[in-house]
Amino acid sequence: MKMREKKLIVVGLVCLLLACFSNSVYALDFADLEGAVIVANDGQFLGKITTNSLDAKSIINPLGSYGSELSSTSIFNELGHYGSELSSLSPFNPLASKPPMIYKDGEFIAYLTVNTIKTPRVDPYALIGWLKVNE
Repeated sequence: MKMREKKLIVVGLVCLLLACFSNSVYALDFADLEGAVIVANDGQFLGKITTNSLDAKSIINPLGSYGSELSSTSIFNELGHYGSELSSLSPFNPLASKPPMIYKDGEFIAYLTVNTIKTPRVDPYALIGWLKVNE
């Protein structure tokens, strides 16, 4: 397990615990995202939000095009446009001007980003942690 994946899980669990103890519906919001899709600002499909790690389009399928650390269409490719902490298209860039967007049933839900200025937003570390815990 690579360092970034460990960080995703740990940070996600911490965010999940904080949400539970703050009487927030934060964790319930993640359940509502089941089946939603992630689309890059340039229009590239980046995968589906699902707890099913066997789904070919799932962002937590490590062998799929959207969950593999080697895929050019994965947010987990640290050297790619969509996973690099330096890319304006990446959810992991705290200054990203054009982070990926989450859509459900064709409707914009939120940006997937660590950039706290972009709203509404879903923190990618918290989302991935929640998906991994619930797979």
